[in-house]
Amino acid sequence: MSERADLRRNSPVMIPIRLTESVAVIVPTAFAWLSIRTRWPVWFGVSVDAIVLTLAVLAVAGLVFEWWFTRFAVDPTGVTYRKGLLVQRAVSLGWDEVVSVQVSRSAVARALGCSKVVVGVGSESRTQLVIDAVSPGTATEFEARFAHSRAAVEAVATGLPATSPDGEMAGVARPDTDTGPAGSAPSVGDVDGELLYRIRPRDFLVLSVAYGQFVLVAPFLFGLYDNVADVLSLSDTALVLPHLALPVPVLVVVVLLGALPAAVAFGVGVAWLRFRGFEVHRRDGVYTMTGGLLSAESRQVSRSQVEGLKIQQNPVMRATGYARLRFVSRQSGDRIGSNIVFPSVRLSSVRQDLVREFPGHAEALERATPVPSLVAWLLGLLDAAVLAVVLLGVRGAPPAFATLVVLCVAVLLLVLTNYCWAGVAVDEAGFLCYRRGFIWVTHYAVPFESVYFAESYAVVPSRDKRGGLLCLGIYDSRPVRLWAPIGTSAAIDQVVAAAADR
Repeated sequence: MSERADLRRNSPVMIPIRLTESVAVIVPTAFAWLSIRTRWPVWFGVSVDAIVLTLAVLAVAGLVFEWWFTRFAVDPTGVTYRKGLLVQRAVSLGWDEVVSVQVSRSAVARALGCSKVVVGVGSESRTQLVIDAVSPGTATEFEARFAHSRAAVEAVATGLPATSPDGEMAGVARPDTDTGPAGSAPSVGDVDGELLYRIRPRDFLVLSVAYGQFVLVAPFLFGLYDNVADVLSLSDTALVLPHLALPVPVLVVVVLLGALPAAVAFGVGVAWLRFRGFEVHRRDGVYTMTGGLLSAESRQVSRSQVEGLKIQQNPVMRATGYARLRFVSRQSGDRIGSNIVFPSVRLSSVRQDLVREFPGHAEALERATPVPSLVAWLLGLLDAAVLAVVLLGVRGAPPAFATLVVLCVAVLLLVLTNYCWAGVAVDEAGFLCYRRGFIWVTHYAVPFESVYFAESYAVVPSRDKRGGLLCLGIYDSRPVRLWAPIGTSAAIDQVVAAAADR
């Protein structure tokens, strides 16, 4: 692309947006300043207040400088980006070089009627162009032009037209045209595209397990349960149940009856704030994701950019047949881990679509990836031995303390065992099948050519048989390492050889 004369500047509301989004840094800094100034009001003859005020002015001046010397342009040929004065970063690229466009709108940005656009450039370098505080019309223009370029690529492959009946690109809004109210999320392709997913109320309940665990764990950290025991005088009260070696404190029963509903309510609330109005559409080979309340997301990725599938399940999802489905992409997302996310879907309902769109990935997901039997036995024996030692150690302790110790150790062992419970295999079609966990499950299905390295750490007890660990590197919006125990030499050689031949 040539030099551009019609470069635009971000909205000046970028400055207050950046400041409000930096509250996680500003608030602790303010507390540290107030604490220091009471003890050491003067440093080397200079007032601490003057030092802090100078730093704050410099930080705001830096934001103003960045806003003033950042320009961009978007048109049918591509994107131009200029930033800096003395040292200027200049990027000019065509739409064929853009691999993703993501639009995020935090609560503050929505209130001020602005959006942040993240343009992904290339899959290997994972470069990004971050354009803050643009109008909804400009954000929609980025999305629509990217969707048109991706649709054109898919049209070449399929032989189908990629333009609207009147020959113009559908959904393109001019940069000075508002596309809706300030609080609405920008979207493209969600009117006449095929609806693949829309979140429902019961999905929030399924998702609540992932976020509600905090309510069960946090009270232990802050000693809330101990305070409840003192107030209710339940510390030494025990409920003797048959077939149990230890009596169960009444406090545990009371806590579970009160904490579980609170955890579910908290989890549903967090899931609603994060995934409210989530939808996924498909149009001309381009997947579009929109939704969210705290941060309104709008993200696109073409089918050709989907490198793999990832499934995550919590215990409730496993029991009900639901899962969180993600499209694995090398281009990073800004708010949510992957470019396209289905927060909670019933696997049986999306199986046909996955087989139609990604037949190799779908077959790999259904393939069994067993844990080496030796590893499974070792993990089981180790857990049993640790629990036995703990039970012997707390035999003479008060019931409340003993039960708490046993529960904490059991949960810790469960988490560690779940993380170590992993298996990996490569099928005949060249797809990597990786599965970790039996309660909280993570399952990958990616073509092996997307694995950028493979390392093995082997223990050699004999010449004919060995075991060890295998480490595989893939891109899932960022570089991710997958660790798995390997029980035989053949399994290690199969995976490492496949990595060498890719």
